[in-house]
Amino acid sequence: MQLFIEGAPRTLVPIQAFRIEQKLPNAFGVPFFEPKDFSGLGRLDNSADALHTLRERVLEEVVPNLPPLQWLTLFEHLTWCFETELRAANAVIGLRESEIGFAVSGFADVLNTYAYAVVRAEAENAPRPAFQAVYEQWYMASVRVSSQQHTYVHGSAIWHVQVINAAYGRIGLVVQTDQGRHYVQDASYACPAEGFINRLLSAIVVKLQAVEV
Repeated sequence: MQLFIEGAPRTLVPIQAFRIEQKLPNAFGVPFFEPKDFSGLGRLDNSADALHTLRERVLEEVVPNLPPLQWLTLFEHLTWCFETELRAANAVIGLRESEIGFAVSGFADVLNTYAYAVVRAEAENAPRPAFQAVYEQWYMASVRVSSQQHTYVHGSAIWHVQVINAAYGRIGLVVQTDQGRHYVQDASYACPAEGFINRLLSAIVVKLQAVEV
């Protein structure tokens, strides 16, 4: 996995490989430094039917072959539809109000980012960008290293550890050891809804343009 972190592209080492390389216990990871309280959090267990209904109803509202300059108006409507259906599905999922707001905001932001990218490309007589390329750029721009610094004693050395955050939550660690700086991928708290939302957004773009993304 490669992300743009601290001003440069960084290749993130999987957490298990980093543990083996550094002779670390299995507990070393994002949950060790910033544990998450799962009480009251929403779950996708048994929500397949509700999510399928959400997806189908949002896709029903997509109007194919609109000029890109009209997409923003359509995307505003799709965002309203997405929020309405998500609230209906929430009887099964159990999201908090803040989590609903976060999901709706991200949904709208990705669509609008893609609309602007397409309009800009057409203004420059360039090919329309692939949706996944725009999505990855959007995701990359969301990556932040937490300002909070944790200390970790490893043998006689004292390490400094910071959590890497992105659009869908905490995704890894920056570990400053006595030997160098390491960028580590840890999906312990990976958002289970990320894949669903990405696939829904991709399906919207396919129907909107009737092209491959």
